[in-house]
Amino acid sequence: MAEKPQLHFDPYPHSIQDRTRPH
Repeated sequence: MAEKPQLHFDPYPHSIQDRTRPH
């Protein structure tokens, strides 16, 4: 859980892709 918190726990609509894609 602590290793992949962004994949399983996504508070934002793609926190990683949001940097490249502003949706």
